[in-house]
Amino acid sequence: MQGIKWLTYRKLRFFITLVLLVIIFGGIVYTIRYGFEVQRIEFLGEGMDIQLNGRMISGNMIFFPSQKIRQDLLREYPQLKDVSIRKQFPHTITIIPILRTPFAILATSKASYGVDAEGNVVGVGIHDTSLPELDIDVGTVRVGTAVTDQNVQSALQFLKQSTLLLPVSAISTSEDGLSLRAKSGQTEILFTQSQPVDSLMATLQTLITGVRIKGTMPKIIDLRFTKPVIQW
Repeated sequence: MQGIKWLTYRKLRFFITLVLLVIIFGGIVYTIRYGFEVQRIEFLGEGMDIQLNGRMISGNMIFFPSQKIRQDLLREYPQLKDVSIRKQFPHTITIIPILRTPFAILATSKASYGVDAEGNVVGVGIHDTSLPELDIDVGTVRVGTAVTDQNVQSALQFLKQSTLLLPVSAISTSEDGLSLRAKSGQTEILFTQSQPVDSLMATLQTLITGVRIKGTMPKIIDLRFTKPVIQW
């Protein structure tokens, strides 16, 4: 008799445990599926008009495809450098766009364009004396596209790596179109688009260190040859 009671107790305990597990598991599934529905999308960006697809607002916070949405926005809006997407539980998605900013002014025969450090065109008709000017005629370019011209790319690389070495106010193509001419104060630096910028900077740093000891900067530093040529 005692054995039957114990067996009945074990079955009852097992049944109660099973019911509790089903309730707990069901509660977790319900909460994950319905408790974190996306109800609001915040867009924190100034000076931009981005249209968000209505289907983005539906869905679950936990499974919200942040990476895919980020890639879609970057592909659709080339003026964006990056997009940060944050989940604010339980119901809010915050989208923060990071705009590309002008690094230099590209002056062509058509117009002046703001370009970022990678050569992406971020604006047209921009005039900013605090930015270096690239006087390189590449024809017509469009906002949102990247300038792939090798002269422009070489000039941008030169600007990026020379920032801490010396201020460069302008870079232009030479008269023969075969080299580039960077202007820093009263000094002009000549180099070609085919030269590795890292090597150029190493040579230029050695030269600048030496001439600064003398207290005066040369008029021309020509880096186009195996040995640099300096003219005072």
